[in-house]
Amino acid sequence: MKIVLLKRKILSLFILMLSFISFDVQSVEFEFKVTVDKQTCKLSVTGTSNNEVDFGSIQASKIKNNLVDPIPIKLLLTDCKTDDFSDTYVKMAAKSTLNTVTFNDDITKSFGIRVSESETAIQSNNDADFIKSGDTVWTNIDKNNLEKKLYTYVKCKTGTACEPEAGEFFSTLTFSYYVD
Repeated sequence: MKIVLLKRKILSLFILMLSFISFDVQSVEFEFKVTVDKQTCKLSVTGTSNNEVDFGSIQASKIKNNLVDPIPIKLLLTDCKTDDFSDTYVKMAAKSTLNTVTFNDDITKSFGIRVSESETAIQSNNDADFIKSGDTVWTNIDKNNLEKKLYTYVKCKTGTACEPEAGEFFSTLTFSYYVD
């Protein structure tokens, strides 16, 4: 018992002494070091050209009837700093200039660009067959295969008027490489 009380008194005395010591805030220095993770890679996307998928002019009736062939895109990791891809993945984010219409980032809308891992999803209107904005599109990255193929579709949402039937439409897909 006496030993415990003695330790408390010494600790109290130490804390009391620290309270009388003044520190000059102006003289405090911090050194920050930023380390870039060794697992970084360059991510590139190729469709009809680098970083672009161009469907050209499409008739609205072809979109409504699911007659627009998909265009494959290739995700490629290069210039990697290591061959350790544990805890790495690629995510997709989608955005459109017709946000009131497109359903690539809001599946309740009329039409838009859809992305799938399947080359045969042309007739599908099942949301589970397509990647949604914010989804992870590539996991279990293998150092012997740093390429992933996906397919882009122009689709109408089932039960919608699929409008507007004319005009320009642009959609942006952003693929990001993550290391956790």
